[in-house]
Amino acid sequence: MKCATPDFIQKLLDSIEFIVDESTLHALISILVCVLPYFEKTRSNNNIVLDEFVKLEDFYKDKLLYLTNRGSMYRLDKCMHSISCLLKNERSEHFFNQNDLDMIVSIGLRELGTPNASRARVHTLRVLNQILDHPTYLEYYRYRLPEFNSTLEDQIL
Repeated sequence: MKCATPDFIQKLLDSIEFIVDESTLHALISILVCVLPYFEKTRSNNNIVLDEFVKLEDFYKDKLLYLTNRGSMYRLDKCMHSISCLLKNERSEHFFNQNDLDMIVSIGLRELGTPNASRARVHTLRVLNQILDHPTYLEYYRYRLPEFNSTLEDQIL
């Protein structure tokens, strides 16, 4: 990831508006999804990917949720890692609304029931844990906690 310099990433970000092919756009967003956690770790005060995600929240949220919903076909581990970073960071703490959180939970539980790499399972479990502690999820979906727990137990055990 050391080749992912801020200048290189800025050029990728600047090119998005010119991409008309949906597959190419998803591939570029996938690169950004891979870089976001790396920049959060190495440049947390100057994470231009996170800043861009927050600035164009609706666009990037839709793309991230789309890629996440594709599951193991499209770097589920990196999608979940990026979601985790967005949930943790103060600048993006309201990036996801209650419906988004519920969708992420549904995707996570579904993907735990399918064969995935251990890294994807770990990141998925971390995100599910974060969402269970998220006040928005608890406010709107507290009634789903027993279903969540039983599904999770069935998937893991």
